[in-house]
Amino acid sequence: MTTFVSSPTTNSTTTMSDRRAEPRLRYSWQMYFQLDRHGRVEQGRMVDLSRTTAAFLAKDDGDLAPDQQLHIRLTHPMVQGELFGILEVRRSARIIRLDPYISDHKRVAVRFDAPLDYEPAGDTPSVCGAAPVF
Repeated sequence: MTTFVSSPTTNSTTTMSDRRAEPRLRYSWQMYFQLDRHGRVEQGRMVDLSRTTAAFLAKDDGDLAPDQQLHIRLTHPMVQGELFGILEVRRSARIIRLDPYISDHKRVAVRFDAPLDYEPAGDTPSVCGAAPVF
């Protein structure tokens, strides 16, 4: 089940300067990223999304590093009142943190260069989805 979290979760490698305080949409859908506009497209799995930041799981092939620029494309569920929709987001972002996840994957936290002009968490406490699994 997808949940909305208004406070950051604890993580021993996280500093207060890059913690998200906005409501987050937690979900597990496929997403895509590129290290540069002309590079190969990589696939990841979303963990959560807010107006200014996102977290996703990606294969740890050694190409990702903190402060690195990425181009991201993702879709997410959105509920406003009685309406349900699927929205697409394309944004440039910068990696703010990399955390170990499982064997050959990392959890990647990014900050968007330009915030979304809406709250991805919408106004409903749950939508759909499952825990991220590879």
